[in-house]
Amino acid sequence: MQISIEKDKLINKEQRIFLNILLLSIIVICLFYIYINFTTNKELLAYMEIILVVLSLCGILLFRRMTLYKHFFAISLFYLCVIFSFIIFIISQPNTTVSMNVWILIIPPLSYGFLGKKAGFYTSLVFVSLALGVYEHAVTTYNKVTGLEYYHIIICLYTYWLLVHLYESKHQKAQDLLAVSSMIDSLTDLYNRRAFSKIAELYDPDNTMTGVVLDIDFFKKVNDQYGHEAGDVALIFFAKNLRRHYKDYGYVIRMGGEEFCVLMPQIEAQKAKQITEEFLAQLSKKVVSYKKHNFRLSFSAGICQYPQECDNYSDLLKISDDRLYKAKELGRCCVVVE
Repeated sequence: MQISIEKDKLINKEQRIFLNILLLSIIVICLFYIYINFTTNKELLAYMEIILVVLSLCGILLFRRMTLYKHFFAISLFYLCVIFSFIIFIISQPNTTVSMNVWILIIPPLSYGFLGKKAGFYTSLVFVSLALGVYEHAVTTYNKVTGLEYYHIIICLYTYWLLVHLYESKHQKAQDLLAVSSMIDSLTDLYNRRAFSKIAELYDPDNTMTGVVLDIDFFKKVNDQYGHEAGDVALIFFAKNLRRHYKDYGYVIRMGGEEFCVLMPQIEAQKAKQITEEFLAQLSKKVVSYKKHNFRLSFSAGICQYPQECDNYSDLLKISDDRLYKAKELGRCCVVVE
């Protein structure tokens, strides 16, 4: 199984800072224009800007308590729709200066920055199209610019949008690659302990999860007798077979050293024991080859089921680990489930 790295789970620090900067910027800009619009008798715009300030202050307070990205996405979409609608309203006014149209340029970067590539593209498509439609009407009705200048603005906007899209595509791909690589063990190519924590964060706490902790028996003897390079070969061999056996059952993780873990969603402890004993039997028939040396591997394992036997994933790991040591006390090369 693979860990989802989509942005639909938790808010990261960068997103929270980005949104706070946006909301604070809106407050500062709106306060400036509130003063200008009241002094120039544009009360309607001033009152709309006051509403934006109040919404922004509420947004800052809301996001301090928010942790799930789905909530972040929904609130971000709401604020962006309000901001973009306000920009379009300003453009539609007969006494708006031509320079105000430059605010259309903030639509693509804000959409992509808060909503991601896919949702950002469609949000930009809707509001840029609306803004250009309203602007075209203003151009033909109020003769703000010539036709040639209007087309220059369109070309500039779409070129800018294309550059934002290309940048966000590469940025998101790099982020996804970095997120995956940070959760992969460099020797065995399995998930690492950080991935275990990520799975614990993302998995539905109401569903069953069985943890199997496995430790290679007498691994120190392999290192002492054949050398550490042989130990690495043994770890890679074990990891390859472990992943092949459990690939359809759960997440295969190297916790460190010769200790491994398999998290098995929606599988009962007894079923996990059966699957693990099958792996133990298969592994005993295989031979590790290193230079002129051949040797076999076995393992001991402990199993615990969440939430039937524990309250959280830390306890799941601890209980599984305790049962692993019980398996070692029983003579190794066995699986303990209770």
